[in-house]
Amino acid sequence: MRGAKLIPIAGIAAALAASASASAAVLPGVVDEIGPAYYGSIQVRPAEIVWTGDGTGLFAGRRHPTVRPADSEIDWIAWTRSSATGTAYSWLDNCVPDCADGSFTSYPVRLRLGDPGTLNHHRVFLKMTAIYTHRVPAGSKRRSIWTASYAPTGGGYNW
Repeated sequence: MRGAKLIPIAGIAAALAASASASAAVLPGVVDEIGPAYYGSIQVRPAEIVWTGDGTGLFAGRRHPTVRPADSEIDWIAWTRSSATGTAYSWLDNCVPDCADGSFTSYPVRLRLGDPGTLNHHRVFLKMTAIYTHRVPAGSKRRSIWTASYAPTGGGYNW
């Protein structure tokens, strides 16, 4: 091995870390909570996505997110620059007798995020598709598609 040049391991590790950090920085996020920009947020691989303004509809794991065990999170199978897929449960509040005192029912879904673009200066997925894999809630379709939007003088982020 005479004359061979050895690259310090620390240098390789630093280069790999910089590369991983740079590729993560270009991944689009998703609006995971709707509302004004200071309230709504953009996340990559969020644990849950609240798609109603009052919290009566959200995607999360098998257990309701207020419990906060590991299985209360969306299971993201893939997250790339062009799309993201995962499995989750759609948690819907029946609002009986009112939304604050109602009870939630869960429905298994497949989630797909796509159509990356820019929203309020953030790179995000603009389309979200949920496909109910078993029971479909009353009044819902087996396949629902939402488009993310942002209104700076109105409600902020929305689905």
